[in-house]
Amino acid sequence: MISRSHSTVIIVLFILFTSLLSAEIDKQFSDAENLFTAGKIDAFAGSLLSLKASNNDEKAFLGYYNAVLEKNTANSMKSFALVSQTYPSSLYGQMALLEIAKLNILDREIAQAMNNLKKITSTEMIEKSYWLAFCSYQQNDYQNAINHAENFLRLSKTNLYLEDTYFLIVESYISLRQANSAVKTLNKLKAINGFPTDMQFFYFRLGYAYELSGNRQDAVASYRDGYLLNKFSQVAYLIEDRLFELRTSFGSSIDLNFLYPYTELSITPVDTGTAPTISTPLPIIDQKTDLKADAKPSGEYLIQAGRFSSESNASKLVVKMRSLELPSVYYEALQNKQKTWVVVCGPYNTQQDADAAHTKLKDNDIDSFITKN
Repeated sequence: MISRSHSTVIIVLFILFTSLLSAEIDKQFSDAENLFTAGKIDAFAGSLLSLKASNNDEKAFLGYYNAVLEKNTANSMKSFALVSQTYPSSLYGQMALLEIAKLNILDREIAQAMNNLKKITSTEMIEKSYWLAFCSYQQNDYQNAINHAENFLRLSKTNLYLEDTYFLIVESYISLRQANSAVKTLNKLKAINGFPTDMQFFYFRLGYAYELSGNRQDAVASYRDGYLLNKFSQVAYLIEDRLFELRTSFGSSIDLNFLYPYTELSITPVDTGTAPTISTPLPIIDQKTDLKADAKPSGEYLIQAGRFSSESNASKLVVKMRSLELPSVYYEALQNKQKTWVVVCGPYNTQQDADAAHTKLKDNDIDSFITKN
């Protein structure tokens, strides 16, 4: 969803399309418009005051850009409406309709935005197709979202909205459960020079598309590639959630070693012929104890089994670990200014005890690592 703070940027970007369109305006008007396109807003506003309109296109020009410069959104909407009603067939009257639709979208009035977009009759208004796709997706009309988006990609001669359009198509295919088509669309985007610009999000959606298609191997590979780009981003937390969901469903066939590339604590084996044993009794498990702790538990050794962006996923893992008779809780912690929930087991007084519990988790397909406070 676009935000109100982006409205001026959207209008500026739209001017990039107008070079493909035509209007009967004097050179003074086109020179002034070049100032706006170059981002010289103060100079443009000054030149606008000196312009005198001699035909309807120039009158529409003045009305349109005065609406653009309005600081009050309600006044801007009224001015755009006046231009579109007075000069409906002119370039700037058509542009005004598009801006009205964008303001509708900012106010989450999607149905009204669709109505205004459909009033645009010029076949040269290519950007209309992008916003029709956007609105169709918001209305859960995924097939029409795909149709409008593909039409926009076919007609557009610039990269404006290109990546957003591909992702819109991908999300529509995912919503339609057409995972293979989502994968193909993402690979088309990757084949374009300079795209995608957000590689981590790209791999996250590619992994999810592969996951829906049943291709777990490529799903994990894509999630891994995305996760390793930035382990502390919000997208990385979302990737972790998907990986743990896969691990819960398919067990040890899902290799998550890349999530925890920690060096194990050095343990001197007592008896190489037997598995580690717990030298002292495990902490007493009270199943009535809250799953969530107020803070990180204190103690010599803890075993961390996961860090999640979703509290419900942390809670599910604690329940599973308690079913193994292991003392487990989760607690809230900030990482890179983002709220996360950390699942731990323990505390244990000795390294040997912690290693025994760690082995039990591993035997039950729960990845973890030992930390020493």
